Amino acid sequence: MINQLLWVVTTSSTTKSVKVICDDTDVFALLIHYVHTENIENTIIMQATKNGHPIIDIHEVIEKMIAEKLDTALIIQVHALSGCDTVAAYYRKGKKTALKVANKYADSLNLKIIGNLSQSEDAVYR
Repeated sequence: MINQLLWVVTTSSTTKSVKVICDDTDVFALLIHYVHTENIENTIIMQATKNGHPIIDIHEVIEKMIAEKLDTALIIQVHALSGCDTVAAYYRKGKKTALKVANKYADSLNLKIIGNLSQSEDAVYR
């Protein structure tokens, strides 16, 4: 899904906005990451498949994270460590709490190395 989004916004000069219909927080974290790191200017919104859930503007989420001094570059690492499709979540500890802790200790924890494909396996496990 993310590959399709990136393809659409980089190859089409007429696409102004993209709506992603999905309930998955993995997709939400990936949207935040790629919209921010790839400087995607198109309007990207995410809507749940269930009625009554709000439509989320990804750019607004990024702006709010920046306003709260949360490092958007840590979103993938924090999501993976705090619970995703393949990792159990911590009871009553949400993503925002995990992101605030990660942001506070980012330098000492060296979290940005996680997922960095240019790093050696030894560097990641240090």
